Amino acid sequence: MIDSIKYYLNKLGLLQVAKFLFKDLYQAYIKYKFRKYSHECLSLVHNAIHESGAECWLEFGTLLGAIRANKVISHDIDLDFGLSPEGDINKFKKSLETRGFQKVRSIYLKSLELEVEFTYEFKGCRVDFFIPILGDDKRISYFDFLGEEGASWKETIEKIGGLYAFETNIKSFELVKWPFYDLEFDVPANHHEHLIELYGEDYNKPNPNWTLSSRTTRKQVEDIGLIR
Repeated sequence: MIDSIKYYLNKLGLLQVAKFLFKDLYQAYIKYKFRKYSHECLSLVHNAIHESGAECWLEFGTLLGAIRANKVISHDIDLDFGLSPEGDINKFKKSLETRGFQKVRSIYLKSLELEVEFTYEFKGCRVDFFIPILGDDKRISYFDFLGEEGASWKETIEKIGGLYAFETNIKSFELVKWPFYDLEFDVPANHHEHLIELYGEDYNKPNPNWTLSSRTTRKQVEDIGLIR
């Protein structure tokens, strides 16, 4: 819905004005919803993991917060999990839905017709689940997607048929239990090395200037993401 609003505002030549006027207000609202419901959201995801038997672990910014300070990092506005492709993903999704989660989107890698990311929302708190592609060389690949710079996702899809795809290729890992708030989740056993691959040697030190383009293990690939 938000992307559609951005699309039509852009068509009217009002997108930049709207961004200037409402960006801070919108971001404040998103942060408020996330702060208010993130713990409840975590607890429900935890329950869904155990009910469905899914192999699901803390990943990216959520893992960083758990390892660094046993809490969500201050500027985060969503939760991130990795999810094994070898389990019953549909069963896990149903477990989320029975707990009040609503599906936002799935993104498929066009070349493989394979779901590599999906997003659910609970009371305005978003959770991204990343499904890695397992390599035959003890490495895995995560994928994320972006629109063209200065354009909405909808405009990018109209232009190229999907979203630009980026691959993060890192070493595979075993899982161990890790306390997070009053819960316990799986995390990569080699979490120190893992976080270095994702965020660099100084991952323990907050860096307000860090962006996805700072990740040395991430690169754009000749593929596109299809939203479903």
